[in-house]
Amino acid sequence: MNDFYEQFVGRKDSRLYNYIKFLMYATSFIALVFFAIMKIIGFIIFAVIAVLIFVARRKLYVEYEYSFTNGEIDIDKIIDKNNRKTAANFQIRDIELMAKAESDFVKSSDFKYDKELNCYNNCNNSDIYSILTVCNQEKLRINFGPDKKFIEVCFSMNPRKVKTSLR
Repeated sequence: MNDFYEQFVGRKDSRLYNYIKFLMYATSFIALVFFAIMKIIGFIIFAVIAVLIFVARRKLYVEYEYSFTNGEIDIDKIIDKNNRKTAANFQIRDIELMAKAESDFVKSSDFKYDKELNCYNNCNNSDIYSILTVCNQEKLRINFGPDKKFIEVCFSMNPRKVKTSLR
């Protein structure tokens, strides 16, 4: 059986992101003004501030991609549209539980996790699900925002561990 499904979770620019972008452009402009009037100290200060804001802005623009391939789930974190890092990679048959994050299934689970990963954007309108699993010898709780199709594909591969309703 050859199952494949991929979900991209983009993001919308928040007010904070737009404000930081404006600050970056404003400080760059001020640095250029200082450079034009030959005030090197002012130029250096504002140029450094602009570079620091640029780095902070890049860290704020985060998107996620969830892919399901033949029972293997990959969750990738995409920073500033070009740097991709794998946040988690595991088999659906090896999970302890997958359910809505606020469900009784997750709350009553006796699974003690070492680390919690939040792999969703705050601007998403989808429900947040939690996966309790062991990934690379580390017990994880992975919070993410899958769509219905992604949940259905996971349920078809492991119906005993994937819970699709609240109780």
